[in-house]
Amino acid sequence: MKVGVNWYLTEPVAKVESSNKDGKHRVAVKYKVCDSALFEKLENVFNKNRSVASIEEQKPLRTRCFYHEKVDIFERERWHKKALKKLENCDVVFLDPDNGLEVDSAKGKKLSKYVLLDELRPYINNGQSVVFYNHRSRKQVGEYFIDLYKKLKKITIIKPFSISFHKGTIRDYIILAHTKHEVKLRDACTKMLESVWGPKIMKLCQVDYGN
Repeated sequence: MKVGVNWYLTEPVAKVESSNKDGKHRVAVKYKVCDSALFEKLENVFNKNRSVASIEEQKPLRTRCFYHEKVDIFERERWHKKALKKLENCDVVFLDPDNGLEVDSAKGKKLSKYVLLDELRPYINNGQSVVFYNHRSRKQVGEYFIDLYKKLKKITIIKPFSISFHKGTIRDYIILAHTKHEVKLRDACTKMLESVWGPKIMKLCQVDYGN
């Protein structure tokens, strides 16, 4: 399947963000066994030029379909339509906001750090599957996923599932698999978890299926 990426690039919302060392985390050497080629490319990005442009140049994601315009907080709808056009021929679209799915407390400029619910719907209606990053809240894990899935029910009947990475701050990757891709995507997750990436060996990730 062809994968596209929308980086959801943003400008710092506050001055402190320019020096808060976001992106300082790197992949530990012990994870090199999972994928040595990927590890080397990410190390090269980390050591030379930590930027989206560098990641695209190194090509660790095996795709050339990227949307890297910064989120336009004044003309967000126009920005979003350009993203849809850029990624329209992709089977799976990965959205990489700073924080994840929009929350009620985020207003104004802070919304640039979130995926809006209404930005997910057009991809799904276009027959595409969507994967998006979501920062784990401080709620109990059960309550967190229930609340998240309730939000998603407002825009789609697709039952989401997720992969969670437990290095440092927990990071969730929420998967909305279109019917025509569901078997492939679930099989891919299962295969990943049964490999050295999985929790039995590395305790790196787990799947949480929505009801």
